[in-house]
This record gives sequence, C-alpha cells and structure tokens, in this order.
Amino acid sequence: MTDYVELHAHSYFSLLDGASSPEALVARAAELGMGALALTDHDAAYGAPRFARAAAAQGVQPIFGAELTLVDGAAPGGPAHHLTLLATDAAGWANLCALISLAQANAPKGQAALPAAALAGRTAGLIALSGCRQGAVPAALRRGDRTGAMAAAQRAVRRFGPGNFWIELQRHLLPGEARLVADLVALARGLEVGVVATNNVHYARRDGRRLQDVLACIRGRATLADAAHLRRPNSEYYLKDARAMAALFAPYPEALANTRRVAERCAFTLEHGLQDLPRFPTPAGMDADRYLRALCRQALPARYPGAAPAVEARLDAELAVIGRAGLANYFLIVWDIVRFARECGIRCQGRGSAANALVAYLLGVTPIDPLAHDLVFERFLSDERRLTPDIDIDFQADRREEVIQYVYARYGHDARGDGVHLRDLPRAQRGARRGHGAGAAGPPGRRGGEGARHARRRRAGRLPCRCRRRWATGRPRRRGRCCATCARSSTACHATWGCTTAAWWSPARRWRRACPRSRRRCRGAWWCSGTRMRWRTSGW
Repeated sequence: MTDYVELHAHSYFSLLDGASSPEALVARAAELGMGALALTDHDAAYGAPRFARAAAAQGVQPIFGAELTLVDGAAPGGPAHHLTLLATDAAGWANLCALISLAQANAPKGQAALPAAALAGRTAGLIALSGCRQGAVPAALRRGDRTGAMAAAQRAVRRFGPGNFWIELQRHLLPGEARLVADLVALARGLEVGVVATNNVHYARRDGRRLQDVLACIRGRATLADAAHLRRPNSEYYLKDARAMAALFAPYPEALANTRRVAERCAFTLEHGLQDLPRFPTPAGMDADRYLRALCRQALPARYPGAAPAVEARLDAELAVIGRAGLANYFLIVWDIVRFARECGIRCQGRGSAANALVAYLLGVTPIDPLAHDLVFERFLSDERRLTPDIDIDFQADRREEVIQYVYARYGHDARGDGVHLRDLPRAQRGARRGHGAGAAGPPGRRGGEGARHARRRRAGRLPCRCRRRWATGRPRRRGRCCATCARSSTACHATWGCTTAAWWSPARRWRRACPRSRRRCRGAWWCSGTRMRWRTSGW
C-alpha cells in the first residue's frame, strides 16, 4: 500500500470524456498497490454502484465524489468552474446527490450548471478540492488575478469549513504548469489550507489516450484533424503510481501524504438496493409478508378456479423465496401503483422476467399465466441469485404524470426516483475505435484512415457502390448489390438509391438496369445526373 491515492478520477460515466470503466480503474489501482481510489465523474454519480462492487472485490477503499460545474449566476451562461467534491459520510452523499440533481435541472439536457448559491446548506459531509485548471482558484491564477484567486479560496473555506477545503495540485507536463503549482502552494500556505496532489485521471492506462481523443471528437462533432482545441494535449491523464507522482511533486511531498489523510476521512459505504424504499401501509396486525400472501390467496379463485395442488405449491414456494429475500414490501408497492393506474383507467402493463412469477400474475402486475406457459420462477428470483429483480411496467405516456403524482402523495417526494439505465459501454468503445478510422480520423483519402481504404477498394472494384440508403418507407435496400449505373452487378437494385456515377429517381421505386451504359430499359420515368437527360415513361 502506497502513501499516495488518487482522489480525482473519471470513468466512462463522464459521458464522452472518460475512457475507462469503473472496474478497469479499480483493477489498475489494486495493481499499483493503492489502498483507496476516488471516482469523481463529471456532474454524475451513475457509476457509483459498479464502482462500489468492483472496489469490494479488489479490496480497494471506494471514495465517492463528483466534479461539479459551478456557475457564478443563478442560470447557466455565466463563467463556469469545476469543483471536486468527496463524500465523507451518508449526509455528504445525500448532499452530493442533491447538488448533482440541481446542476442537471439547471441546464439544458445533457449539460449541468450548479449555481454557487445552491451550495448553501448542502456542504455537510463533503470535502472540496479546488479542481483542475478550470477550477475557480487555478483559473484566476492563470489569468494573473491573484486577488480573485485568494477571494475564491476564501469563499470555499467559508462554505465548507476549516479542514474541508484543499488546494488541488496537478502536473501534466504542460507549459507554465510548474509556476501555477508554485502559486497554488503559496496561496494555500497563506490561507493555512492543505494541498493534495491529483492527476485528473481520464483513463486507466496510458494507451487509453487514443480512445479518449475519439470520445472528445464525438462530443465536439469534429474530426481528429480539426479537434486540437477539444483534445487533451498529451497522454499524461492516466492512473499513475506513487513513484511517478513523487517525481512530479518532489518539492511538495506533503501533497502526496495528504491524499491518504483525505482518504481516511472518506469512510462512507454505499448501500444500494431496497433499503430506501418506503414502507407500504399494511392493515393493522399484518406485516408485509402476511398481507402479500393474503392478496395472492384472494386472487386465486379468479385466476385459477378450483386451484390444483400444483398451483398452491408453486405459490407457497414463490412466497417463501420472496420472504427470505425481504421483497414483500417491494411487491406491495408495485401492486399499489398498478392498482391505482387500473382504477383511474390509466393503461399499464408489466413485462420482462416478472412475467415468470405467479405472484406478479395474481397481483395483476403481469398478464401472462406462468403455469400455462411453463415459465420458470428462478429466472426472475432465486435463493442462489440474491439480486434485486426489476419489475418493468409501461404506463400510458400521456397520463404517466398522474402516476408520478400519486407516488408523491402516497409515499412522499423523497420516495420517487427516475431510473436511468446506461448500456454497458464496451460496445460504444468498439464503435469509437471504428470511428477512429472513419469520420473521426480525418479527411477522406488520408493514408491509414478508413476513408483511404474505402477509396482504394472502390477504385479496385471491390465495393459495389453507395447503395446503403433506405426506402422512403424505411425498408432497407439490398446490401452487397450495385445500383444499375455501375455495370459491376448483373442484379438490378430494386430501391431508391444513389451512385457515384449517377443519381436516380423513380416514382414507382422499381428499377432495372436503366443507365445509358446498359442495354435494358427503364420501367418508369427517370433522370440521370450523368447524362443530364429526362426520359419518358415509355422508355427509349
């Protein structure tokens, strides 16, 4: 275990910015002998559950945080600065989540902007770091505004309290960086504030720089050739070991030792699951398990007249598993929401693996009889797989807000949450790597790029044509077939298509080989950009 731990790291949940998964970052930290690692994604905590699981598996202490975008005014548009926040306890985590929500709500979709005034009353349990070069304090020093930097640091000390604000030092071998670090250290000593060294990690290993460049280009909708202002200047933004960081901060050894001091204070453990669900108000004298059993028994005669012993056995087995998993209250809440929707005439339907549960069928959550279709309950829930199951329900879109307001009124405003599912990103990473040689690689024809390979293959006759557009009705065209103008295929293209030789149009959208290079005739009126002629429907 080293004295240095990383307190500023971004995973690919910093969308289109970080290039490594939380698991990869934790694995690299364990490999380097770090006892702790902080995940501080941009204005988000999406990766926290996965980060917590990976850290527990690797024996690394997880530190939960975020890098927030702070604006001076009450609305986005003013000067924006970064501020790194770390949660030390449950109160700090709650405040961090509240600040992230406010930042997301205060900006257009896909952006975040937290008004500085929103920090008031929401700093308990949080440690603040001054941030990267875009932090308020470093940005003022880079402008030569020492008075502004001092004022920004003093405001942060007042907001978070003594000992909860640290000046963040970063070295990425950039021009003028040594002077900036020296100025930050001098300011910290003048205010009697501690300093910590971080590396603003955006990928686990150095070779992740190329993928991070492509993600930046996708974010900025630019090619690599035109995105110098979007890309990071070098590959120093990876997870470094203590020896590399000690070499960078040799004049300030306390900056590395302080990272361990901060990590020891961040003892918060994330517990995710059903522990925060409100309690369903069961009738007097009945707990959740007994009431759930009573509801299922009450529905048996309607669903299964003259219920066979097999139905009784299946129900008892499912209720036993649900009881051991502590999910009876969860089922009752779902049933209550579905019941409200049905009583109000709001169309709703359960789907997914919940249809395998006889309990869900008896409660009216799903319409599928699992016994008639021989569905296996263990696909939904089992003793061997103690994961919280999802019960997916689709509600009528134009009346969904009524359901949300019912949840507010019934269970309180703190009980309702909007779920966001982010697809696992290795597929997106592979797509980004493919894009590295195509749209993001630079102008077509550049050596080594996808555009150059595409052009060479077309000149060699190995590409049919650009017949990959679609019908106006959305039906895909034949792939691997050339359009009628190329004379490279004996098969006609029966779709609206474009060609490098000529552009075609047909009201009937049915084509044969109709180019002047062909001996066949067109079945409809057409126009060829190659010959600049208009032909009649009768043909030639």
